[in-house]
Amino acid sequence: MEETIAWDRIEAILRKGYPVGQKKEGNKAYNPLLLFKCFRLQKWFHLSSDPELEYSINDRESFQTF
Repeated sequence: MEETIAWDRIEAILRKGYPVGQKKEGNKAYNPLLLFKCFRLQKWFHLSSDPELEYSINDRESFQTF
């Protein structure tokens, strides 16, 4: 999947509309590409909630690698 999808191009698009994390105040923001990939996993595997997604990421090595 890493060779098939141009993640750098997707990340560039995401960063245009993601102003979070560009200031020095507050907590460090998550990378928008990481959030996008999490969203994709949630949709592809029909995970119904964010806690279920979090559990799956912590439980599956394939999710962590992605």
